[in-house]
Amino acid sequence: MVLKKNKLKKKSSRLQQIILGIGIMVLLVSFILYGLEVFYPTPEWSDFCREEMRPMPVYSKFGTPLDTQINCESKQGKWHPRDYPCPVGVSEKEVECPEGYCDYNFYCQKDHESASELYSMYTLLVLSIIGVSILIGGLFVQVQVISNSIMAGGVIIILRGVIGAWNFLSKYLQWALLGVLLALLIWVAYKKFR
Repeated sequence: MVLKKNKLKKKSSRLQQIILGIGIMVLLVSFILYGLEVFYPTPEWSDFCREEMRPMPVYSKFGTPLDTQINCESKQGKWHPRDYPCPVGVSEKEVECPEGYCDYNFYCQKDHESASELYSMYTLLVLSIIGVSILIGGLFVQVQVISNSIMAGGVIIILRGVIGAWNFLSKYLQWALLGVLLALLIWVAYKKFR
């Protein structure tokens, strides 16, 4: 009877450790990522391209939009000339065939993309440093459930930084980064379980 109670208590204790460990990991990751957003917010598209600043298209006498290169460039847009012939059957009386189209957000979108790339590289650096510090710090915690949770949180924080910057890295940097992270995890596993 006592043996049965001890087994039940041991299972209950193990489940509590798992739940507590997951909670610590989730809150650690949330704390770090939310802190990053508080002190270094993500560049928003609306900070670069404002909808109210976008000019309305010019309309022809037939009621169809008719942008011109001069009108587009005077409103800081990027003109894209039509590189295909007008469809057969389009006449001056029915529908005008446009000369091209104006991308009013071309330049501000480029600024947003540059800011996003810089943000991603910065967060990769910051999250990698924080994640590696947390991962290594987890080696020195004596309580197993806390140590495991902290180390798992460190890995997730590093992965968040890598995923955010992945598209901005060349394939060689991607490969090198994966190799460095693999070596780091092998080293941590060796130190922890040696």
